[in-house]
Amino acid sequence: MLKLVNFIDESFDKQYNTLLWRNSECVSKYFLIKSINPEVHIKWLESLHESKPVNIAFFINYKNEDVGVTYFKHINYNNKIADWGIYIYKIEARNKGIGSIVLKNCIKYAKDELNLDELYLDVLSSNHRAIKLYENMGFCVLSKNNNVIRYRKNLKGRSYDN
Repeated sequence: MLKLVNFIDESFDKQYNTLLWRNSECVSKYFLIKSINPEVHIKWLESLHESKPVNIAFFINYKNEDVGVTYFKHINYNNKIADWGIYIYKIEARNKGIGSIVLKNCIKYAKDELNLDELYLDVLSSNHRAIKLYENMGFCVLSKNNNVIRYRKNLKGRSYDN
């Protein structure tokens, strides 16, 4: 029913089209940066193909349809940390528990595949549903700046975040 498909396993055209998703009004309102230009997007797509990528992205496929994107960014393999993000582009796929399932899978991937110790994320303080999800999943507030909340989750052994 739900699967994550690595960007690098899909065509460049399909990858590139996510720029339209990310810049759409229904998605961009959840980001501090409201619009990404094509050059920045292409540079990001190219970074996914590095031998030790600092960015990794997945299509969120729900009921055989791509409905959004989840990603790790700023992966620091030496410090064992990364930032994580998600957006659901298809409005009809929202409020179905997809975010929770994706986050659980991404936490497991961060621990088991990337060997990370900590995961970080930023969320607009107006995004109450996301905040509830992150706090329910053991993320703790690290800082609050203007309208952005920075969260951290410890991925090692017994969590100090719970």
